[in-house]
Order: sequence, then structure tokens, then C-alpha cells
Amino acid sequence: MNLNGAGSRPKKQAKVQFLFPRSKGNQHCAGINALALCDDTHSLWTASRDGCLIRWSQETAAPTLACKGHTDWVNDLALLPGAALASVSADRTLRLWRCDEGTAGVCAGMVSAHDDYITSLACSVSAGVLVSAGLRGGLVRWDLERLMASSLSQPAPYDALPCPGVPPPSFYALALDAGAGLAAAGQADGGIRLLDPRAGPATLRALRGHTDVVRGLLLSRDGRRLVSASSDGTLRVWDVAGGGRCCGTWAPHAGSVWSLASRYADLASVHTGGRDGSVYRTDTAGGWTRRLCALGAPVSALAVGERGTFWTASSLPPGFQAPPSAAVRARLRFDPDAPATILSEGRDAGGDGRGDCSHPPALCDAALAWTAGVAPLTAAAVTTDRLRVLTRDAEGAVELWDVGRGRVTRHWEASGAEGVGNGSAPPGAAAFQAARRELFDPTHSVGAWFSADLRLGSLGGVLDPGAAFGVEAYARELGAHAAPADAKASCGALMLSALFGAWAAAGGGGGEAGAETSVEDAPQGGEASPGSVGEGSAPGSAAEPGPSASETVTTAPGPQSTPLTGQGRQAVAALGQGVAPSATSASFSLDAEAAEVLLLGDAPWRGSLAELAARGGEAEALSPVPAWVRSVVLDGQVPVSRDLKLVFTLLPLEGSGLPSLLQSRLHAPRVLTVDKVVEYVGRRLRDAGLSPGEAPLFYNTRAAAAWEAGRAAQTPAGAVPRPNGRASPVEGRPPPAGAPAGPDLVLTCGGTAVPWDFSLAAVRQWIWKRSDDLVVHYALQPRGTELVLPSIPLPPIDT
Repeated sequence: MNLNGAGSRPKKQAKVQFLFPRSKGNQHCAGINALALCDDTHSLWTASRDGCLIRWSQETAAPTLACKGHTDWVNDLALLPGAALASVSADRTLRLWRCDEGTAGVCAGMVSAHDDYITSLACSVSAGVLVSAGLRGGLVRWDLERLMASSLSQPAPYDALPCPGVPPPSFYALALDAGAGLAAAGQADGGIRLLDPRAGPATLRALRGHTDVVRGLLLSRDGRRLVSASSDGTLRVWDVAGGGRCCGTWAPHAGSVWSLASRYADLASVHTGGRDGSVYRTDTAGGWTRRLCALGAPVSALAVGERGTFWTASSLPPGFQAPPSAAVRARLRFDPDAPATILSEGRDAGGDGRGDCSHPPALCDAALAWTAGVAPLTAAAVTTDRLRVLTRDAEGAVELWDVGRGRVTRHWEASGAEGVGNGSAPPGAAAFQAARRELFDPTHSVGAWFSADLRLGSLGGVLDPGAAFGVEAYARELGAHAAPADAKASCGALMLSALFGAWAAAGGGGGEAGAETSVEDAPQGGEASPGSVGEGSAPGSAAEPGPSASETVTTAPGPQSTPLTGQGRQAVAALGQGVAPSATSASFSLDAEAAEVLLLGDAPWRGSLAELAARGGEAEALSPVPAWVRSVVLDGQVPVSRDLKLVFTLLPLEGSGLPSLLQSRLHAPRVLTVDKVVEYVGRRLRDAGLSPGEAPLFYNTRAAAAWEAGRAAQTPAGAVPRPNGRASPVEGRPPPAGAPAGPDLVLTCGGTAVPWDFSLAAVRQWIWKRSDDLVVHYALQPRGTELVLPSIPLPPIDT
């Protein structure tokens, strides 16, 4: 449902995301955006950027309930009658949750009427009305009983706006009076819009005074008084009943005011939290301000409790030097009867009164209790093989993740001053950069079949149908050690099988078990082409490598799909039953209880792989799963991308006197390694009557050592382990015993010798560095000539 009409965005294909949560559900692993206190149950609700809501005991700060379902930040929440809860999210949905015994944590309903992120939520329990506000002018009234939506947004086709092409101002704060007869919405431009939700989108009055984003609003129970807080650093009180006059202005914080809360129906006293990490209490009637505490981190949300207690929350933006855990919440208490420290005086003088502010010691800096949290991930770098991700969290810990297994394989700990950050560098920055240099391997150049995503505080990866199938890898690099050397598999298809295999095996979509991309079922590119370089054996020859159908490209103008065989379908059934794949079949293996899948379409869904599998046989489980995913997993149709191949030219080096090849413009897989090209050229030169020797050059020392061992044994060395622990397709191929010592065959690109363990795509990215077709030269040089490895600097982070 979209109520914003002409201003809506064009519809795109739904994406899929995998997520490896850092928290088990009873802690937040990202900043908190909203708080709500329930005095009846003595509990505290938190809404977090990790997409979850958690209920905590106010007495012990222990978690008692978690609600998970949003696929993006949860920006606000509201308590409802009957042990229910409402939440709004950047995933553009409003969700209702059951919190009573027996159904606790169950999502009772999900609706969407916004065409952009929802930022705020306000509720009138007595009137049974919810109002939600969001970006691009989104404002919606909800009838709680029927959960029906009606738009309160001004008609906003872009060509009808005062400035055509410019969207309406976004809303970042919202307030509603007790009878739902008056709503106030704070805008990004500093304006405040007053309207009657019962009467529709017509604006009753616009209040002007703030010069930056309005981030907090409170309406008195009778709707006669309004308090606003803004990023311009001010707190303002408005006389709504008296025509909207600003009757007081305070500036207690040293910067933006981010949060606002009060327990008083008439707003006689309010609490504010700012980016400066301080919490102030302002008496709007008496005109004084008191500094209560200094937390050292931006205060993104406040909740004021009984007997002078209040809770604070922080969102901890990147780059802000913060306490150890990004999810720590403190409950603080001050003595309400202590003498007031007057920091600023507000005047009833038409709103121009603005008090001067100093920063005396806080009344209380000792927390009575705090909730547990996990430090969120703040930086990520994908390795060149696109199978691992290096991450850094807010505490400075650095970890290496195996994407195909969904687990951490290595840790680096920040030491000394680096663990708490120094100067402008965040904690762990030096360890993160050192780990990047250690892991950098330019022998790979793999396309982005997924994009790393840290917005939920944990490592996630987004799969887009336009890019997910543009990358393949050798089966041996994916763990299938007994697979043929030239066997490859689609990384995107393997991940989809790992995410949805159990769902398909359980009857997802109402059809038979789905399909897994295995080595036997690797996507084929079409018929063999004479101008191709391969890894298999030519027809009729078991000794010499030659062109292979699996190593060629097609010239078809559009995308194709390749069906999987019965073996692939059986592999998915085995995956769904927890059976390990065979040594000849490449696969990804994720923990069904720990790993999560997020469906990012019009009906967002989030859950563990086990939860998704449990819904496999249900009819409604089919709807959220995108059609392109079902096509791969259920029907076995894996799109064949032209990005899997590249075109390159093989030419003799000028002045070498070597003959040109019969076909110099060739097609080959992007992952094809240079040693295969060396063999191809050597074979063609031998056909021409020459006897070239070999000049092995490896970038990775382990690959070089394995090749030397194979040469000494005069037998193939087999799979060579790379530094990442996976198997490599590079194999030792020593010359035949007794072969005469002649000049060595060398490949060069741009005047630089090309290492044998580089893929063609890596040669193009790291050595050729041009957008046109790759050009590689071959030459013969005297045996023993020193070869120099190319110098390749560490590139910028690319996620």
C-alpha cells in the first residue's frame, strides 16, 4: 500500500540479504534509537539499529523478551493496550507485536503506507489512533482497531511543488495529544507543522523558529503547549492555544539536542539529551536548567521514570569516540530535592529569550544499572577472492569472516592505546589496516557478487539479481578438493542454495525440493569456440590441455539460464536434511540457527534459516521469496552472465622474432590462471617447431614452493594451498624428463612479467589497468634471467 501517489519511487526487483548476527537475541549489537517505559510491568523497551526490540526489567536490567522481524533500523516504538507494542522502521513498515504470555514476541501484523523510511511514531491510546511520520513528507494516520491507513501528507506530485523536482521536507519528530485532535510534526528544515489527524492533511499552523532539524517534540495532554528540541542546539516552548507563540528558548547543550522526554502532563519539566553526551533537566515554568549527567557519548533517546530515575540510550555514530560497548544503556538517578544549579534563564518575551550556558559538574555520573550489549561492526573490507570479509568493531577487535561458512576464522586484538582510540583514529584502526595488508592477494580479481552491509551492526551481504551470478570460482577454492581442476560454480547460486536449500527441501513454494549449484551442474557458457583458452582435455587427447566447453563464452545477445541436473536437486535435499556435501561438489554451509536471511521486498521478512525452513510448506511462505530466487532454488535456472568471461589478445613481444598465433584474440573465463595461458602458448609454439622452456613466477610464495616440489618429483603437485587455507587450481607442471634446456617462455603485460598464479581478471585489474581489452605478450628469454614481480599497492577499501 502506498499513499503518497505521484511522488513514489519506481519499483525495483527485491533483494535478498544474508546476516551473521553478533548477538543471540538478548542483547543489542547496534545503537538504540528509542526507549519506552512501561510502569505496569516495570519494564523498559528499546528499539535498536540492529532491527530488534528488546524488553528489559527495570530492576535488574535483564532481558525478558525480544521481538525480531524488521529488516532495517527500528526508529521508534509505542506501547499499546493489552500488552501490545507498535514499531516503525527504515524498512518502511509498521509492525504490531504481542507481548503477553504465550504469544510473546510474535508479530501480529505488518502494514506499509510509506514510500520511504519511517522515522517517528506517536500514539493516542484513548482515541485508538497511531500517527507515523517519515522521509519525503510521509505522514500517515492509522486506525488501531482496523489497522487502516489514511495519508496526512500534503498532495506532493513533484511537478506541483513550489520548487518542481524537489521532494517535500522530511519529518524527524512527532507528537500527538491525548485525544488525537492535534499532531505536531518536526521537519528537517526546522519548521513544525500542526494538523488535526481527524480532518486530513490540511495544516492548521506552521511554527517557525528553529534553524535546523527538529529532533524532538512533546505535546501537553490538553494540546495547549508544545516543547521542541532541535539540532540548532535549542529547546523551545510554544503556546499552541495562544496562536503558536514561542514563549521560551533555552540552549543548555554544547551542540545538537537529540532527545526529549517528560513525565509531566503539562510539560512543566522536561529532560533533554544532546550530542555532547550530557543530560539536562529544564523547568519550563521556573526558567532554570540543571545538568544531570555527562555520559561521554551522544544521547539519542531518553525515558524518564519514577522517583527521579531516567534511562539514556546512544546511537554512537561512526567516528565518535565512545565507551567500550556501543549498546550500553545507563540508568541514572539524581536527587530532585537538591538545590538547583541555574544554568540559563528563559524569558517570556516572544521567544527571543535565550539563556547563556556554562557546564558545571553533573549532579550524578554513577549509573545504577545498564543493559548488556555487543559492540557493533564499524568497518569492513572484502578480500580480493570475495569469499572472506575483514571486519572491525567499535571496541577495536578485528576479525576475518568466511562468507561461505558464516563464521569467524581469525582474530586480531587491538593493543594498548589503540584499543580505546587515539586522536582521530577509531579503536583498532591500525590492526585493521595491518590485517588488510597481510590478507591482500592480487592474484584474484573477483566481481562483487554481494555487497557487504554493516547497517544492522553485524556482518551482512546483499544479493542483487543483477550482480549475484556474475562471479564464479574454482570448486577446489570452495572446498571441493576432489573436484576436477577446471570445475567451477556460481558463488551467488551457492549462497542462495545455502540460504534457501532447507526451505526448498521442506516444500517451499509448494513444489519439489530445490536445486543447489554443484560442480557437476556448473553453468555452461555454450558451444566451444575456436578462439578460446581452456583447462580441460581436448577431444581425443588425454595428455595435452585443450579447449573445453565449460571454459568458453557465448555470443548470445541476452542473458541465459542453465537448468540443473538431478544431482543438483538431490544436493539441496541433502542440504535441507543436514547431510554434508560430497568432496566433488562445491557448496556453502551455514548454521541454520545462527545465520539469518532477510527478504527486502515489498513485504520485508527476517528470520533464521531454521525459521524459514519451518515455513517452507506454508502457502504464505512463497509470497515474500523473490521470483528470481525461486527460479534458481526451486527450478534450477541459474542465469549465465557475460561477466564470467573476458576477451584478451595474445601477441608476440615486439622484436622477439616469435610467430603470431593462428588466433590471437581469445575468450576465456575471468578466473583462468596465467599458468594455463602459458601452457596454451607453449603448445602452439611447439606446434611451430620451437622448444620453449618454463620460467615459473609466482606471487604467492606457497604456490611457488609447491610448484618447485612438484618439479623435483617430476609429477604434478596437486592442489596447492593458498594462504587462506582453501585449495588453489594452480598445479605443478614440470617439463618432461630429459627435455633440452632452452630459452624460457615468459608472458608480459605492460612491460611487466605476469605471475603464473594471477587470474586473467587480476592481470587486467592490477597490471593492465585499462578499460579496453587486455593485451598479453609472449617472448623467449635466456634461462636464468631474473624476473621481477609487479609492485601492486594496497587499494582503497571496496565493500
